[in-house]
Amino acid sequence: MNKTSPRHLALLAAILVSPSLAFAGEAKPEAAPVEAGKALMALYMQTCMQHAESLDTLAENLVAKNVKPVPPDRANLFLPKGRGQAWMIPTAAGMFVISIPDTKRCAVHSDTAEADAAKKAFDFVLDTTKKAGVVISKTKDEKATSPIDGRVHVLGYTARNGVEKRHFELGLTTADKPASKIKATATLAVIE
Repeated sequence: MNKTSPRHLALLAAILVSPSLAFAGEAKPEAAPVEAGKALMALYMQTCMQHAESLDTLAENLVAKNVKPVPPDRANLFLPKGRGQAWMIPTAAGMFVISIPDTKRCAVHSDTAEADAAKKAFDFVLDTTKKAGVVISKTKDEKATSPIDGRVHVLGYTARNGVEKRHFELGLTTADKPASKIKATATLAVIE
């Protein structure tokens, strides 16, 4: 693992501090898409963001807690070329999957978080991070085609603290079709 600079730790802390408190609360059936969007971001912050410096530790924690792995026949939905590890996280807001592909990127996938709710929750995370003094830059906003779910909307951002070369890439992909297998995916990577 690379040595983490104080500035990089400050960036990670700024991303993590406030949003998780705002997502607390019980899900109500009539608010399921909104709650699923909040749950997606809460899980994203508690896993990918919290463990961005050591995804191996996240994987070890999931295994130690006996979190159920995604069956090999379904892993290709969550892992590029079927490589890496993925775990299923059932919640009151729906089924979520945490994946760590060989590229050492981390992602949280949802089968219930609708596009608008996921985007609103993701925007909250970005806005809170900006208020902490982190520079957020949009790098991608495009429609693409997914082999699994057809048309998707892909958003990408960088999060930088000062002029360090090392930074975070944050992403959100949402499916256009209500019947999609994966409705929303939030991703994070540390770029050297």
